[in-house]
Amino acid sequence: MTKEIIIHIAKRLGIAVILIGIISALWYVSYDPHKHCIGDEHRHTDGGLGLFVMLYMFSIAALIIVSIETLIFYFTKRYQKGHANLLMILFVAVLIGLVML
Repeated sequence: MTKEIIIHIAKRLGIAVILIGIISALWYVSYDPHKHCIGDEHRHTDGGLGLFVMLYMFSIAALIIVSIETLIFYFTKRYQKGHANLLMILFVAVLIGLVML
């Protein structure tokens, strides 16, 4: 059963890492800070803030989805996977809180 839980958590975290990597790669390829420059006047836009907001929204959406999945696990009496999801939610929420400091 422990191996099954480890695989379950690894799948969830792997999907999150892949999606965050895709968002970051798309942002890196498509963002141009000099898009609004006119001649020698530099008018940079704050691309780092936009990336942070996008990743923050993604992480909140992922937490909501995993929370719903946790409720489903508890209603179907698969408590070990539910507890694993709760620990993962707690870990990610603490990480988000540390990043927000």
